[in-house]
Amino acid sequence: MAILNVPPELKWFDKSKESDSVEFVLDFANRLPINLEQIFKNDRFIFFLNKIGKDYEVSADLFFSALTEATEILSRNLNEIRLTNEGSEVNRNNFRTGLANIGFTGDSLRLKIGTLNLLWKKVERTKRRQEFPFSIIDRIIFFSKRPLVRVMRKLFGCLNDILGSLKGVIPGLEAIKEWKDISENYLSIAEEG
Repeated sequence: MAILNVPPELKWFDKSKESDSVEFVLDFANRLPINLEQIFKNDRFIFFLNKIGKDYEVSADLFFSALTEATEILSRNLNEIRLTNEGSEVNRNNFRTGLANIGFTGDSLRLKIGTLNLLWKKVERTKRRQEFPFSIIDRIIFFSKRPLVRVMRKLFGCLNDILGSLKGVIPGLEAIKEWKDISENYLSIAEEG
């Protein structure tokens, strides 16, 4: 793949564990920064960031340092949520009610889990079929025309919907969402050439 990684071991929601909606959502939020880093952290994207950002003091180091900061914000908030939920069944039920109010329990949660995992499998299948007979510069300039990027944009759209809902229930998720949005802007810049 030209600019993005498609690690086969990446999971958005881990359905192998028996968990209630609270644990599914907290696990998703916990693994989100790691998943995004795995997608964006590769030599081609780093090369692209350093090349286009050098005149604006944007580098790959700055880019991933910002993700680290956002991850720390999210981690502090997730730890606080877990501690609050462990100490009181009332607090856990209140959090579960907050999730229910945004459609993150029961069948609604299963629909979101299934859709995001389906889109990721489509990304994996598309990556396996895609070949790049171009030079690295051509790959960077024309990568957005590729089927893989089209399906990645669908995945990012689904993530936008999920994160847009969850950011009101999980403090700190906004910082990760903003980083992801900025990352997508760099993909748009590459698309423009």
